[in-house]
Amino acid sequence: MEKIKELLGKLSDKTKKIIIASVIGVLVIGGAVFAAMSMRQKPYEVMFTGVSSEESKQIIGKLQEDGIDYQYDNGDIKVPTEQMDTTRAKLVSEGYPKSGFTYDVFKNNVNLMTTDTDRQTFKLYDLETRIGSTIQIF
Repeated sequence: MEKIKELLGKLSDKTKKIIIASVIGVLVIGGAVFAAMSMRQKPYEVMFTGVSSEESKQIIGKLQEDGIDYQYDNGDIKVPTEQMDTTRAKLVSEGYPKSGFTYDVFKNNVNLMTTDTDRQTFKLYDLETRIGSTIQIF
């Protein structure tokens, strides 16, 4: 620590200002790069879960044909959130997937304590989501 203090004491004021300005400049540029990279990342949402590997290849091929960005993670196919509904509706209308789950409103909200009325309500929510996604395609 003493050596650092001694070294800094030997530097002129002009040199100290240049060093401080350089450090600040590097921090500002680093912050700008970090901000640009974080804004560039798209939030992804799971479109289909539990899809077989063969069917996932078919779906991924279809997504590539349509130029849609995707991520694949152990049977889960993810797409950017803003493209989720229309992409899912388009693929479901074409018959994909034959395995796995497509709309999760019902599956995520039904358990042993759910009443029959709640189950019907979740079925309606699921249906509304599907119809809305299909309408967005047109």
